[in-house]
Parts: sequence; structure tokens; C-alpha cells
Amino acid sequence: MDIALPVGSAIKAARAGVVVSVKDDYHMGGVDQFFLDKANYVRVLHSDGTFALYGHILLGTAAVKVGDKVSVGTTLARSGSSGYSSGPHLHFVIHRNSGFKMTSVPFHFINTQAQAFVPMAGQRLCGT
Repeated sequence: MDIALPVGSAIKAARAGVVVSVKDDYHMGGVDQFFLDKANYVRVLHSDGTFALYGHILLGTAAVKVGDKVSVGTTLARSGSSGYSSGPHLHFVIHRNSGFKMTSVPFHFINTQAQAFVPMAGQRLCGT
């Protein structure tokens, strides 16, 4: 899921877990294949064995390090456009290890009334 954000927006943990990897060393972004492996990110392992990836973070803004325990709402980094990216946004994906292969796991957005919803293009989403 790609979520457009202004540069420097706080990226917060969607679920509690442990930070298992951080890449925060690249300053540029673009849509050339050269950028495919350049994106900065934070990856969090959850108690059910899934991983959340928060990608395209702004250089130098990772607020966590490997081994840190995070809670829902912990600031992980700031939004940017590092790596293969056409503009500032958050690339958010949930993965599960299936036979030594990372596979995407569908997820739901939940509103303040604890109801699932599907975001629409142009809709503004606000976290707590």
C-alpha cells in the first residue's frame, strides 16, 4: 500500500513488535532501475510472526534501531522518497515468511469506531 505523505511526516508503528532491520543511508529517489535497492526502511516483527515494512523513509530520520521494542503509535521515522519512488510517500506492507519466501499478507484499515474500511484515492487518513 502506498500512502502519499508530505516529506517529514511522522511514520508510526501500526502494531507492537520488535525492530528487526533498519536501512537509513540513502539520500535520493527516482524511477530508474538503479534505485530499486536503495529505499530506506524500518522493518518490525510482530508477535504473530508477521513483519511490517515501512519504506521510503527520509534519510537520517530513523528513530529506532534493531532490537528496539515498539508499541502502537511509536514514531519509527519520517516520510521521504528514498529509493525507487516518484515522490514522497509511505510504502507499507505486511509480510509473512512462507517456506523461506516473504509473501504479502492482506490487511484492513480500522477507523476510530473499530470498523474496517477501504481507503479511496484522495481520501485523507489521520492516525492517532
